[in-house]
Amino acid sequence: MSVKDAEEFIKKMDSDEAFRVEVTKITDVKELREYINQRGFSFTSDELHNAWLAMSKTKPSPTLPSDFSKAASDITVPTHNTSTRNSPKKHQP
Repeated sequence: MSVKDAEEFIKKMDSDEAFRVEVTKITDVKELREYINQRGFSFTSDELHNAWLAMSKTKPSPTLPSDFSKAASDITVPTHNTSTRNSPKKHQP
């Protein structure tokens, strides 16, 4: 898992309207994890949060829809390792 992947995901959410629309339409956490992972991103909710904080210090805050932010707080996107790909784990606070 990686903050770099989280940064790339944020950039894509910010620059690709079609991608952003697709991501924000997903309401099921498991489906959201799978969708994000299938597009090559691997990060935890903490890494997503840290990436957003780091990026917002260097330029205007990247836009993440508020409904996505809530869903993202409940997810851990699995790594691309096949042993974890089929068994994503929910983030435990």
